[in-house]
Amino acid sequence: MNEIRTRPEMEEDFLNITKAEIRMGQYDIEQPVVIVEGILDSKVFGKIRSSNLNVISIEKLIRATLKKKTSERKKLTKVVLHKFENKERVNLTKKHGVKELVGAICDLFIEKGFTFVFGIQDADKEGITNLIRSGKFESRNKKPFLFQTLPSRDIEMLLYSQLRSGDIFQPGFPKDFLNCTERANQLAFMGFGLEKFNKKKVIKGEYFGLKSFSGTESSNSKRYFESCISTDSIIDSFVEFYDDKFDQDSKEKLKLIVETKKEQLTSLNLHWSSLGRGHDLEKLLQYPNPGWTEKEFNTLMICLLDYGCLKDHKMFQSIEHWRKQNNSPRLFVSSKIEEE
Repeated sequence: MNEIRTRPEMEEDFLNITKAEIRMGQYDIEQPVVIVEGILDSKVFGKIRSSNLNVISIEKLIRATLKKKTSERKKLTKVVLHKFENKERVNLTKKHGVKELVGAICDLFIEKGFTFVFGIQDADKEGITNLIRSGKFESRNKKPFLFQTLPSRDIEMLLYSQLRSGDIFQPGFPKDFLNCTERANQLAFMGFGLEKFNKKKVIKGEYFGLKSFSGTESSNSKRYFESCISTDSIIDSFVEFYDDKFDQDSKEKLKLIVETKKEQLTSLNLHWSSLGRGHDLEKLLQYPNPGWTEKEFNTLMICLLDYGCLKDHKMFQSIEHWRKQNNSPRLFVSSKIEEE
C-alpha cells in the first residue's frame, strides 16, 4: 500500500490559494474583507453583510487545499485518500489552529495592501481561562483587527443567545431550551475538568476529550440527554465509554477534579452562552425536538437572524467601533437600514 505522508508544504499550499485569488483580482482592494472560521460563520456574515463586504471561510480554504492535494493522488484508493485527507487536515490544524489560520489570512491580505481586513474567532475556552487566571473576561489577542465571540463561547452560542433574548424564536420553540442549556453547562464543567485531569497525567500516555464520547453517545438522543443531567452522570457514562482505560481509583480522581472545577466555574456566574458549547447544545436539543438535526437548527437560525438582533452583542459593538475608527464603509445591514 502506498505510504501516506504529510508534507511540509501543506501550509504553503493553503496560503497559495488565497494568494492566487488576490493575484487574479478576485477581491477589490478597496472593499472590506472578513475572515471567519467555519461554514456557519460564513453564512452568518453572508446574511448580514453589506454589498461590498467579502467573506472568506477558513474551512472552505482547508477543503480547497485538501481537494488540490488529493487530486494529485488519483491512483490511491478512496479509503487511502480519505485517510490521507484526514491526516493532512490534522497536520495543518494541529500545527496552526483554526484561530491562528484566521490571523494568517488576515495578515496576508494586509501584506497585499488591503486596508479594511478583520477576522472572527470563536472564544472557545480562552475567555474563561483568562478570567480564572487574571480576572479579565477577554481575549489575549494583540491584533486590533481580530475579534472573538466573547462573551459567547462560539458563533452558535452567540446566535442562540441573541435570538433567544430578542424573542425571535417562536414561543415554546425550541422546546426545553433552558433545560438543554443547563445540560450543556454540565458538559462544559466536564470538559474543563478533563483538561485538568489530562494535565495531571492521572492515566499516563492517554489524552481524553469529549469529542469521541459525545459524537458516539449522542446517536442515542434520549440516553445522551439523560446522561447530561449532572457531571456525575456524565462521568459514569464517560468511564463506561472508556471502560478499558479507567479503574476505580482513576474514576474517583476524575470525579474529584471535575467537581472542584465545577465549583470554581459556577462561582463565576457565567451566562449559559459563555460556558456551554454550541455543538453540545444542538445535540441536546434534538431529544426534546425530534426531527431537528444540528444542520436544520443552523439553517433555521440563518433564516431568522438579522443584524438588528446581533448589533447589541459585545463582539459586533467592538467591530462597529473598529470600523468607525478606521473610516471603513458600512459592513453590515439590517432588513431596515439605519442612517449612519
